[in-house]
Amino acid sequence: MATKNIEIQDDTGNIYYPHTSASVVKCSDGNSVESRLANNTQQLATKMEKQIKDDSTTKKYEMGIKSGLLYYREVL
Repeated sequence: MATKNIEIQDDTGNIYYPHTSASVVKCSDGNSVESRLANNTQQLATKMEKQIKDDSTTKKYEMGIKSGLLYYREVL
C-alpha cells in the first residue's frame, strides 16, 4: 500500500486538504490510532499515579495525568 500526502484543488484554484478521524486510521497491527492513543494514555496515567517524597523537606508530591494533562502538586 502506498502512502501519499495529497491536496485536492478545484478548477478555480481552491485547495482542499482531506481530513479524517483517528478512529478510522489504522496502525500496522490493525488497531485504530484512537484506541492506541487511549491505551497509551491509560498506561502512562497508571505509571504516573504515585507519590514522591522530597527527602530534603517533609513535603510529599503527587504526579499524575488528568484529562490528558500531566500534573505535579504538593500533597497536604
